[in-house]
Amino acid sequence: MKLSRPNFFQIVLGSLILAFKERFSHRYFNPPAKLGKYSLVKRITKGYRFKNTAVAVYGYQSKKYLVKLWHGRVRDMKYFFLVDEFLSTKILWGLVKKHPAVGFKVPQPVEVISSKTLFASIYEFIPGRSLQDYSQNHQAKVISQVINGLTSLSTDLDPKTRSGFSARRPVLYL
Repeated sequence: MKLSRPNFFQIVLGSLILAFKERFSHRYFNPPAKLGKYSLVKRITKGYRFKNTAVAVYGYQSKKYLVKLWHGRVRDMKYFFLVDEFLSTKILWGLVKKHPAVGFKVPQPVEVISSKTLFASIYEFIPGRSLQDYSQNHQAKVISQVINGLTSLSTDLDPKTRSGFSARRPVLYL
């Protein structure tokens, strides 16, 4: 499956579909126990649930993978956000691999599993703790390090690579 970023029409339609789903749907999506060759290890929750997306850790051959899933019959903005995130992470992972001095890790995109009603983006699992578990001073240092690293990487992007990242235009936030 060739992944591509959404066009303007898909963004508008996807936003309307998402608003409708969030308002009128009462079921929540749970990650499947099996996803291709991967087996569910645990669901990741953050105190809230979305109706058609989930994040989970899956295992295969004694390795763990972070999986972000979307489920639905009609593609909405959450679907397009996951596709865009996977494509952007592929680019960012390649840049960080070439320039490890940036000081942070990006999970390697492994693969996508897709069907008419499911999209799953699969990444290498990097164990760690939430930034919220640390002091505010440590959080500020980490955020500063990431901003400096991304600034350094972005100044060296060629036009072709730069075009691989989505521009967040104001209309997206209306």
